[in-house]
Amino acid sequence: MLLPCQHTACLECWQKVREPSQCPDCRTAFQERDSVLCRHLVACLEEARVRCPLSCGWVDEYHLLPGHEESGCPNSKVVSLQQELDGLGGHVGKLREDLDKKDAQVFALNAAVRRRDAEILRLQGVKADAHKELLTRLELARVACFGSAATVESAAREATCKSTFAMPAGREPPVGGSRRDRSRSRSR
Repeated sequence: MLLPCQHTACLECWQKVREPSQCPDCRTAFQERDSVLCRHLVACLEEARVRCPLSCGWVDEYHLLPGHEESGCPNSKVVSLQQELDGLGGHVGKLREDLDKKDAQVFALNAAVRRRDAEILRLQGVKADAHKELLTRLELARVACFGSAATVESAAREATCKSTFAMPAGREPPVGGSRRDRSRSRSR
């Protein structure tokens, strides 16, 4: 584009400027209708040889550059893969943040489990100590009731025998042998 201030600007570049009513070089204000397409400059640019902006080594006419970038440039594939990788990088970063949060939660839960395990071990020790204490008291009570430890054992055996062969209250053991013997004597 040939601007009223006699500066030239690429149409694409000029359209990208935030304020297209100013010259990109001198910032002179103008009306869009005052700018003119410079056909001589366009013809020169189309014949000009340009290099690939992605540094693949390609050199050809300017008007062939868009086709080269879209289909023929090996570096364009690298650039698109790099862009895709950059997009995944944000996703990977998010996943890493989530993983760090989960790791912190697991660490906290492991600490809680260790505290509870320590408390369980402490309580089991208290329980074992209390059990030993009760057994000691029980043994002391037995000795106090029966005399010595040997007497306690014999008294325990005697109590077991009596409870095994004890008759219910109000009944006496049968006299004259077993039931079989009594039934035989009646039939004679």
